[in-house]
Amino acid sequence: MRVVLIYPPWLETYDKFKPAASVGCVGVPLGLAYLGAELRQNGIEVRLIDFEAQKLSVETALDEIKSFKPDFIGISATTPIFHIASNLAREIKSILPEIPIAIGGVHLTILKLEAFDQTSCFDFGIIGEGEKSFPRLVQEYEGQRRFETTPGLIFREDENWTLSKPAELIQDLDSIPFPDRSLLDPNNYLHSVKGKGFVPYTDIFTGRGCPFQCNFCSQHTIHGRQVRYRSVQNTVDEIQDIVENHNIKHIIFMDETLTLKKERLKEICKDIIKRNLNLSWEGWTHVATVDKEILEAMREAGMCRISFGIESGNQDILNKIKKGSTLNQITQAYTWAKQLGFETRGSAIIGHPFETKKTAMDTINFCAELKGCDQVFLNIATPYPGTELYDCAISGKGGIELLTHDFSKFKRYGEPVIRVNDLEKNDLIKLQRYGLWKFYLKPHRILYNIFQRGNFLAGIKNAISFLRSNI
Repeated sequence: MRVVLIYPPWLETYDKFKPAASVGCVGVPLGLAYLGAELRQNGIEVRLIDFEAQKLSVETALDEIKSFKPDFIGISATTPIFHIASNLAREIKSILPEIPIAIGGVHLTILKLEAFDQTSCFDFGIIGEGEKSFPRLVQEYEGQRRFETTPGLIFREDENWTLSKPAELIQDLDSIPFPDRSLLDPNNYLHSVKGKGFVPYTDIFTGRGCPFQCNFCSQHTIHGRQVRYRSVQNTVDEIQDIVENHNIKHIIFMDETLTLKKERLKEICKDIIKRNLNLSWEGWTHVATVDKEILEAMREAGMCRISFGIESGNQDILNKIKKGSTLNQITQAYTWAKQLGFETRGSAIIGHPFETKKTAMDTINFCAELKGCDQVFLNIATPYPGTELYDCAISGKGGIELLTHDFSKFKRYGEPVIRVNDLEKNDLIKLQRYGLWKFYLKPHRILYNIFQRGNFLAGIKNAISFLRSNI
């Protein structure tokens, strides 16, 4: 049996920021690589197609899919690209009408049957974590087709959509095989790293779930709020496999809050050092979960870049969005990180519920004056389904108003889908651009990001992509 796994094109969701996104945002489709590993363990032949990474046109991809002669197709999609996945599925059906197509991802997991209201191009939907349910669906399709026995599945029954029983979260994460990175060309996934330039990289999870309740996040809908961890040995075994068998020397840890369990992370760091793994790595975490000691342990083990969620430069807004941090904690975390030699990044949002021009300017000014932060991503609030922010936008809580129900418009960059209090959507656009310029036009950041990161050509490439996105 043959299965094609597809990650659709997504670059258009960055709108005018496409030049910057094409340089720094080509992410590894780790979820599909996990599915590929499970399928191959069951003797199934797999092809993985990643549109942006492979720079494929729809026509070229369709030719590749057709030549592979698949028996089953799986597509993953988030909210902003669900319409793209739907259009792609229609194109596939036009040349391979008999081949079943399943869709998975956070958008479907949240909306379930509602996500299928305006599309008939999919045959199945996978809700939640798919490592166990998708391979079981493929086997069931090849076998007796008792789809109701597969947990976490949407399927057609007598021309109607039906939900099977919910799938339970996978408790033993060590039972999941490592993502099959042989399905991916590492040269298609390059990341700018201080002192190295653009190098092949990959992602890794050491745990799933996040206990924080930030109102703009929907990750708990997939992985829950209770954190499940892989063992230290299993985690470092995968890191060693990445370095030695795939020749990848830079890793991004994708945990929602990497430093949540400090003693466990210290053990991972010690094992990386003990095994003499020559790599650099990065990740993001919550400022309330770091101290200088854990940062020192991470730096010693090869961590070179750390990212924190700033989200707002106004304490009242931080409290209202349930971030669980203070402005002093943010400043302290960046101070420690720079003292230890980390490259630092941060993400911030304007357009929260209860936001005003004053509080948005508080965020812009706070980020600009945050001396320990080298790079910032300034987003416009987007109320994705499954978030408390979405509920606020529907109800009008905090003065926020949803301007469209067309999910294809739900982008953090480009035209906002909200207005809030005295901020119209054009105000948000202007403030986002102003905030980025104010942050990056600081002399010390210009010098650092272009000349002092250890690779001049990479610095120039990043700078050009930024300018193309903001002029």
